[in-house]
Amino acid sequence: MKKYFNSLRKSVWALSAVVMLASCNDAWNDHYSVNNGKGESAVKTLAETIQELSGSQEFNEARDNFIRTLQTTYMLNGEKVVKGLTYWDLLEEDQFLTVWIPTTVTAEEWAEYLAPMESKDHKKVAREFIMSHIARFRHSVTSLTDERIYMLNDKSFMSKPSQIGIVGYDADSKKQNIRCSNGIIHVLNGKLEYLPSMYDYITKTSAYTKSRGGQVYDYTASLGKWFAKYTIEEIDEEKSVPAGYDDLTNEIKWADSVIVKKSILMDKFGKISEEDSNFVAVLPVPALWNKMYDSIADFFTFGSLEANRDSLQDFYANYTMLTDLFFNMNIQKSPSDSVTSTVFNKSYNEKTKFAYNTYKRPYDDGGLFKERCDSVLCSNGIIYIVDEWPYKDEMLHRRPIKIEAETYSYEDDVILHPRRLISSFNGKELDNVFVAQLSHKSSALTWSVEYKIRNNLKGKYRVKLVIFPNELQKNKPNQFHPIVRYMPEKTYDVLIDSVKKLPRPPFKVSVLYNNDPTKIDTMDLGVVNFSTCNYDKDEKNYPRVSVLINSEVKDAQTQTAEIWLDCIILEPVFD
Repeated sequence: MKKYFNSLRKSVWALSAVVMLASCNDAWNDHYSVNNGKGESAVKTLAETIQELSGSQEFNEARDNFIRTLQTTYMLNGEKVVKGLTYWDLLEEDQFLTVWIPTTVTAEEWAEYLAPMESKDHKKVAREFIMSHIARFRHSVTSLTDERIYMLNDKSFMSKPSQIGIVGYDADSKKQNIRCSNGIIHVLNGKLEYLPSMYDYITKTSAYTKSRGGQVYDYTASLGKWFAKYTIEEIDEEKSVPAGYDDLTNEIKWADSVIVKKSILMDKFGKISEEDSNFVAVLPVPALWNKMYDSIADFFTFGSLEANRDSLQDFYANYTMLTDLFFNMNIQKSPSDSVTSTVFNKSYNEKTKFAYNTYKRPYDDGGLFKERCDSVLCSNGIIYIVDEWPYKDEMLHRRPIKIEAETYSYEDDVILHPRRLISSFNGKELDNVFVAQLSHKSSALTWSVEYKIRNNLKGKYRVKLVIFPNELQKNKPNQFHPIVRYMPEKTYDVLIDSVKKLPRPPFKVSVLYNNDPTKIDTMDLGVVNFSTCNYDKDEKNYPRVSVLINSEVKDAQTQTAEIWLDCIILEPVFD
């Protein structure tokens, strides 16, 4: 076991020497010296010192139970249990540690902590009890103490002169700042409670963590399992101790590596694993979550061309349900008036002119944070549990699809000239509106242009075209024949290596229309029911839905061959 810590011992003592030499404060040296030159006996290790501490009968029992727990709990390295090494072994090594001895632990809790080694849940006992009471390096307590201390499990507590977190120190001042050869001991008047981060709660601890109402809501098999799929482990270089470089790979070797989990999803929804954050989450009870998942997943039904359609459906359904789940309370300007979720995008809202990801008066009756049935306190915020789905489809995924005509691709034989409209029209001020001035490259009156649709979900959409009056050829209408069509999927038969069309025929929705040249005209092409979704797929490989616009002008004297097309809109239809 000693060999396990040899490299660590050298690195830590070297680091300690640098700190000592950099300090010219005699008081500092006296405080931390293992032999302060005043004739005292040599200071003992953390393990030896804890064994010799004594006090009331209650304290002695807590001390003995704490020692037995340390002696029978294997250490963790990330998520791995290191058999053969206990946390008692750790307190005998030459690492600089600070230990807070807990008291007033319930008999039920001690029964779990003192379980035999072969039947103990080492991860749970280590992470949620032992590692909450041990920190790296020495942390003394003075009348000026005011620091955030990170424990071995990465939980943090504010250290003050008389308490850490919300737990006070033992009334006997001699049970604070107890010097040891490899650290410091403080005795608490209680124990430091383990609170999971929101990420930990969702992925692994919700199976046994009780809410404020005394309930257990288990998300580990559904949402937690999904989160875990997109989680990676990596070394926290700031908290790890380096041991030089590997001669072959030139990569850093670590004497003491701190492994942390990182979710690639959190770049989008917020870092709900970080301890210094302050989040509010609104989470439906597990049964409701599963029920809504089935409903929302149907909108993300991909076609047979997509080999990974089941995985994509699962990803986007969960991703959609998380849209407005998390709220970073550190950035809310006036949370009593309104709050915005972590995916709020100001420029997108200004562009769409709709308050997505925004909830008014969340703490009032009927508000998002008010209508809860329970709550769970986490180390980095609070989760409000709800038993009714608090979100509307149109706020999450069933949003209109808008294609700006002037910025989209077009056919080779059609001229697309973005035209900026800055004048008023029929009393309506046009604020930098752009339209696509569509016309044929030659003198032909008829032409066609195809706009391919992306990001449609499965389900019904009402398709509309917004046409501006042609100010260059006033009072001349244009006859349209727009068609919404579904291009049949193609599938590859690996046996005969040929392409064949599926038997399902394409649908077509077409309308013959004369626009009104005196007003901004909105053409309603009717409702189209898309059988599959085409979400987040590039148009080159998935050109399955399109709007084909045909100009069918016959007489240039009475009609214009130009169309000033503003946009194409697909509005979800709610039955």
